[in-house]
Amino acid sequence: MRTRAEAIAEYSGRAGEVVFTATSLPEVKAVRLSVPGKDPVTLTRADFAKPKKAPASKSPAPTGPRPGDTRAIKRALARLRYLPTSSVNATYDDRTKHAILAFQSWQGLGRDGVAGRQTTAALATAATPKPRRASSGRSVEIHRKRGVVLLISDGRVQRVIHTSTGRGGDSLDLGTPPGSFKVYRKESNSWSVPYRVFLPYAVYWDRGWAIHGFKDVPTYPASAGCARLPLSEAPGVYEFARIGTPVRVY
Repeated sequence: MRTRAEAIAEYSGRAGEVVFTATSLPEVKAVRLSVPGKDPVTLTRADFAKPKKAPASKSPAPTGPRPGDTRAIKRALARLRYLPTSSVNATYDDRTKHAILAFQSWQGLGRDGVAGRQTTAALATAATPKPRRASSGRSVEIHRKRGVVLLISDGRVQRVIHTSTGRGGDSLDLGTPPGSFKVYRKESNSWSVPYRVFLPYAVYWDRGWAIHGFKDVPTYPASAGCARLPLSEAPGVYEFARIGTPVRVY
């Protein structure tokens, strides 16, 4: 028989929504879920309770070949705002790989996170990305197809960061719908009840959608609606965004 954790994971977070909706009625204390061919499981609100302590969030080690001249590649990425200048050194880390992915995505190159000949040549001639909409003050743009988040200050891009948005497209169900929003809540270590997972440095822009750190940020839409960020980048975005900061999803 499946464990509760396995059942929750299999139902992709929807189990939590069903349980919390049903148990909002005083006479309902638990929900028995089953699908054809699977063992049923009984769930209560306690199965989705926030743990007392969050696990440590650590960026994974990068995979694949490192650039021949890592410092030069990082210097070029920093010049174009894909990395902060403070990170320019000879170390090839997960942050560097995600910066390369963001650059490749914005330039329409093959996204493999490797600074090969084509990527290196493009770095030498590329310009810093421009926002879709220039305005005064701070704002954030989420470009779903390009897989990047832009941090903008007074109409100029300050940072370009790799992201993975909702696999449901424009849908309210598992998607990241387009539109103009504003940051209304920030939590340094938010707990997602339906998915039973901590969302470090979560910046909420509408409903339950948030920009947040996550260990896995692939090159395709993979989230349940949020905009995932590399763990190394999430603190900076959290600091940049303020309550009321405009967030535009394209």
